[in-house]
Amino acid sequence: MIDYNKSKGRILANAFNPEQGTEPSVGDYQNWANHLQTYANSITDPDLAPHAHQLADEANQMVTLVRQARNDTSVPADPQAPPPWAEPYAKLSRQFRSELQALDKACPVR
Repeated sequence: MIDYNKSKGRILANAFNPEQGTEPSVGDYQNWANHLQTYANSITDPDLAPHAHQLADEANQMVTLVRQARNDTSVPADPQAPPPWAEPYAKLSRQFRSELQALDKACPVR
């Protein structure tokens, strides 16, 4: 699960190309989250399963926020203000990294 997330994270990051105006699709993110959920569902170790399920839940929340960001057409009154989804995404991203570290720490030596 950890290795998949790392590998898929690189693929998603490499799909961003501002010069060409390309980025991963919402479907790409949903595929990532679905795979994490599949991994989480297969983990039964009581020390690992809670972390794995939390990670999968957070991945699905990220997909929702990516979808929200892509559909956001609002124009803030303050052009310097971040979009409304930016703070929740940053907070969720921190939680995800923290849970990923907890899962990695709880995992037996790979």
